[in-house]
Amino acid sequence: MMMTLNGLPNIQFSFDSTWDDRIDILEKALLEYPEDELKILMAMLPLTSIVKDREELRLRTADRVLQLATDPEHLADAMIARADVLHAQGNDIEEVITLYTEAQSLYSDFQDPYQRLFEIYTKRKEHEKALHWARLMAEQGDMDHIGLPMVGQALTELGRIPEAIDAFETCLRENPKSVDAHCGLANCHLLQERFAEATEGFIRAFEQCHYPEPLYAYGAGYAYQQNDDPYRAMKWYAKALDIDPAHPNALNNMAVLNLELTNTWEEALPYGSLPRK
Repeated sequence: MMMTLNGLPNIQFSFDSTWDDRIDILEKALLEYPEDELKILMAMLPLTSIVKDREELRLRTADRVLQLATDPEHLADAMIARADVLHAQGNDIEEVITLYTEAQSLYSDFQDPYQRLFEIYTKRKEHEKALHWARLMAEQGDMDHIGLPMVGQALTELGRIPEAIDAFETCLRENPKSVDAHCGLANCHLLQERFAEATEGFIRAFEQCHYPEPLYAYGAGYAYQQNDDPYRAMKWYAKALDIDPAHPNALNNMAVLNLELTNTWEEALPYGSLPRK
């Protein structure tokens, strides 16, 4: 069976064609149907992000769209694609920031600019700027479930814990299954030494996530350990190690707890190589 590309009746893909096959078909179509160049490029652009090692093609496609397009959505899509490649290559972070910023100003419905700018500024420890982009994202009605945990994270980094808690709790009222909000709220409780609440938050994050995540299991273990509950702490560290056997903090803390509880190195050594005192 064949599928016709929307808006391009002359271009068809078989249902069992690979992403690479489809890119090849579109590249040939660029030569055969020059009058449809922009439509073909816009069909190709998302495929270049899916297929491995197609960064240069993605860059060329984005640059050509920027030359041809007038529609704000198409321009923003191409800017994001170009920025994604440059960012992945570690090239010119200021151009990357400019591209994401311009893409957001042209078409505010795309999630990527908000998230990428938040990540860039968080990595640079420019948390006020990260907070700005997180808040802009949270103001978009269909993105607040993503933006609010980002707001909470930035506020946590800024030491504004009560405001961070409010952002996480607001998110959870609207989306009780938000893993990021549960984890962020748990971290705030840890900072306030409210270990029972922290434990509950990490466990909820662990239970809600769609794939095994050692971070949340480790967080529950750490909160139990801080609350002087070593056996429950070890149970959750073991869960983290089941997912990631090389998790360094879980290994270290398991070794410490085994040594404290048994006072023998035989129980501690399987988990790490702590210096003997």
